[in-house]
Amino acid sequence: MQMSGHRRKLLKNTLFVFVFISPVLFLMLFPYFIMITTSLRELSECIVFPPKWFPSKFIWRNYIDMFKKIPLARFFLNSTIVASGATLLCLMLAIPAAFIMTRYRMRGNSVFLFLILITQMFAPAIMIIAIFKMVLRTNTVNTFFGLIITDAAFVLPFSIWLLRGFFKSIPNSIFEAATIDGASDIKTILRIALPITKPGIVTALVFAFIQTWNEFIFAMTFLTSYDKRVLTIGIFAFSGRYEVVWNYLLGSAFLSTIPVLVLFLIVEKYIARGLTAGAVK
Repeated sequence: MQMSGHRRKLLKNTLFVFVFISPVLFLMLFPYFIMITTSLRELSECIVFPPKWFPSKFIWRNYIDMFKKIPLARFFLNSTIVASGATLLCLMLAIPAAFIMTRYRMRGNSVFLFLILITQMFAPAIMIIAIFKMVLRTNTVNTFFGLIITDAAFVLPFSIWLLRGFFKSIPNSIFEAATIDGASDIKTILRIALPITKPGIVTALVFAFIQTWNEFIFAMTFLTSYDKRVLTIGIFAFSGRYEVVWNYLLGSAFLSTIPVLVLFLIVEKYIARGLTAGAVK
């Protein structure tokens, strides 16, 4: 019996997934496999050679003990405060900036966009001394406020670029109709632009949250108190001068990925719409 064209195409797509996508997926998930299996071992079994793929005995108590060794829950809370605050501040600035740049054709608009793009070429390590001096002069060293502003400043340029693309997809006639009806720019943003570009807003939110959640160098420089450490800095308490507690270190690193994963799963449908918005238009 001859195979239909649809079934042949389906078979080709399935083979493509297994032959090409599966190895890529394996390489992406392999570090998580190592983190999980190492976090469930005894410390002595983490440094054996040759290494074992699976622990001889799964030590589930490691995930309880790591919270007792260091204030891991406090570090989670600190990271949540900083990442949420920086993300909120970034969106509060990026949304009106992107809207104004789209709505009004001002002279020098393209130059301003180019300057915004240039800021993404500089690594934070290059400017850390200058930024630290600014934070020191404003008396915001060892405060969440100083770290939130700094993190928000570094994710703001890309967020503006991203949201500007979504605002440009809205027909200008809609904004003109709102202006004729007497709506101010703030009302136009809140009642028209935001509901239409919700996928873009969510995409920018996820990007800003992930970047600030994983930020390391500013948190390491600005936060000096142990109780104010964020998660990326706090988990290094398991890495001492003479010993690295690999099972606790990798276990806490795995736990740090869960909030980002949960956020992504919650807003995944909006991100999918955002990625396809331009193609649909």
